[in-house]
Amino acid sequence: MNLRYKILFISFPFIISVFGQEQPEKVIFKISAPNAKNVSIAGSFNNWNPVINLLTNSDTIWYTEIKLEPGYYYYKFVVDGNWIPDPSNDWKINDGGENFNSIIKVGNPQKPTRKKSSVKFPKEKLPQPILKDNPEWVELYYAAWEMAWIKISKGTNENGFVDFYMDEGFNELIFQWDTNFMVAFTLYARDVFPAIQSLDNFYKKQRVDGYIQRVYWESTGEMVNEPTSDEPMVNPPLFAWIELKNYQLTGDNFRIKQVLPNLVSYYNWIEINMRDSIGKGLYYNTMLGSGMDNTPRPNVGKAGWIDMSAQQALAALYISKLAGII
Repeated sequence: MNLRYKILFISFPFIISVFGQEQPEKVIFKISAPNAKNVSIAGSFNNWNPVINLLTNSDTIWYTEIKLEPGYYYYKFVVDGNWIPDPSNDWKINDGGENFNSIIKVGNPQKPTRKKSSVKFPKEKLPQPILKDNPEWVELYYAAWEMAWIKISKGTNENGFVDFYMDEGFNELIFQWDTNFMVAFTLYARDVFPAIQSLDNFYKKQRVDGYIQRVYWESTGEMVNEPTSDEPMVNPPLFAWIELKNYQLTGDNFRIKQVLPNLVSYYNWIEINMRDSIGKGLYYNTMLGSGMDNTPRPNVGKAGWIDMSAQQALAALYISKLAGII
């Protein structure tokens, strides 16, 4: 059944206490969905739980009132099980899949900034470049390392991540694609940076069938979306490439024994789930999943993707090399 939704967002002016500090603000969410049976709202303010904040039906209007602290929040409406961003709110951000989360600002919070580490940047412990004729390259070199340093994040009991890991710092998600590339260069300063262990966040979340999602919530460690055949929610399988690189730099074959089952299981999941008869044995991905979401590929669908097929072959090659080492 096709429904036409008109979603509205209304907020009351925030209240200022006598001490000049902002108090929680009452926010009313409304949605016109005359044919809906159940409506709720899920967002970063309720840990994306679709059953906490249910909307009440009055005539054809569904509404709820939520008290929120000043801040920026992501949200979606859940209408009869369908998660949809607010079409009347142009302020949105990609949700890690092929959809968007709407964003609201409550009260007058501080302008959001990217994550930054409070620990002093250990410049003196990094590999030192020898570029006497190009001091500006040396400056750029250390600037790049410092950008990475301030993005180090700490795992929590809630998300189940490792103690410290590399974080792209873009939003409240971790990305498989980005993490592999960050590890690729932080391996050269592995005594200072949480390098190869950053990949363990994804191995820790691997399902028993081998599936590893490309993006997880940093707050809970949960998958962002359930995979489907149209959007499997994976990135190219780069783990084996980085694990071999780590071994070449460290000689740590104990780690290979630990992670090889994860790599094989993930490879097998892609083997089973990311091929279609259209591709004649090759592999497919999606625009966001490929990591090259700014590369137009009209009408490609589940045909054979050259990059994904080459990346799966690369994974097979490096898995075999890792197996040979042990």
